[in-house]
Amino acid sequence: MSVPPAAFAQRSLNAPVGSEIYDRIWNDFLTKFKSHLDEKGWFDKTVLYMDETREPTMKPVIKLIQANNPNWKIGLAGSHVSAATENALFDYSSILGSERETASTPGRISTFYTSCSQLFPNAYVTARTSPAEMPWMAWYAANTHRDGYLRWAYDYWT
Repeated sequence: MSVPPAAFAQRSLNAPVGSEIYDRIWNDFLTKFKSHLDEKGWFDKTVLYMDETREPTMKPVIKLIQANNPNWKIGLAGSHVSAATENALFDYSSILGSERETASTPGRISTFYTSCSQLFPNAYVTARTSPAEMPWMAWYAANTHRDGYLRWAYDYWT
């Protein structure tokens, strides 16, 4: 049985952050996702992370998530957000080499991350990298009073 090509047509939805449709779709997802996490007993250990999202986008996203349920934990890997935004986050993961202090505070964690543009140190498995880089990152986290290293994709093979 063949499927007509029209069944695979790509469709786009214009739903900018903060719009009514954006909020409705994400509220539906968050509600159902929370229910699933509660069933599994995973809600308390789940963090919703954003990747290098800037302040103008983070503000409405945080507002939406907290309105859905104030117990959601929100994380951000990035830089350049206000103190108010940072204070709303469970983890504000700064990029390795960032000058800002990110030591943990009660009820929150503090991590650092490396980006795809940083070749050393990193967690890539290539002929150019050393397995010693991962233990070094753990030592770096301990030395800078962070809780650990945020790795986006353990299976990202360059």
